[in-house]
Amino acid sequence: MMAAAYNGNLEPSDNCFVADLPAGMSEELLSRVFSIYGTVVDCKILRSNTPNTSAALIRFGSVQEGAWVVSNVNGKIPQGLSAPVIVRYANSNKGMGKGMIGWQKGKGSGKGVQEIKYQLGKTILPGGVRSPNDSNTVFVAGLPWDTTNLDLYHIFSPFGAIAQNGATAQLDKKSGECIGIGFVNYLDAAAANKAISALNGVQVPGCFKPLEVKLKGQQQ
Repeated sequence: MMAAAYNGNLEPSDNCFVADLPAGMSEELLSRVFSIYGTVVDCKILRSNTPNTSAALIRFGSVQEGAWVVSNVNGKIPQGLSAPVIVRYANSNKGMGKGMIGWQKGKGSGKGVQEIKYQLGKTILPGGVRSPNDSNTVFVAGLPWDTTNLDLYHIFSPFGAIAQNGATAQLDKKSGECIGIGFVNYLDAAAANKAISALNGVQVPGCFKPLEVKLKGQQQ
């Protein structure tokens, strides 16, 4: 385990520390595994002091989700992994000693960029994590099994601005693979309509059926 990366006396938080992850764990796989249990806003793989394991910080979409993961996943084997993990509330206090892991590091701003993105998303950035806009949300079907949130963003962002965390591939709870559908939350109706006009009915080589792209609520 990692020294002082978490504190059992901390108040419930949306920011969780996870240890005893497999060595070589990628942030993409980490996000897929824990998206089963809640909305993963950000995640970061950390240096581990224990051989053959890795650790991470995961920011969930709410304190309630973070608390649920700590209560229900700590000491258990997450779906998609093969060994139990340790899950605690992350220690984000300033002034952490040498060799301790947290958001504080180096010169300049006292917070890491992921923390800054999260805080701005709650308060300033259009379409932040607490500002859903379902009227401009596009439903997408016919996606391949390996589609990720980032893949959806890359495909749909050329048509217009997407809300922060607004591209979401729906994953199977057991395998962590995309179940073929997703949602993209645009910031305005014109962008949503452009994406629908351009992509609905398009047959992608290698896929069994055409893409289905419609406004959320219009899917059958």
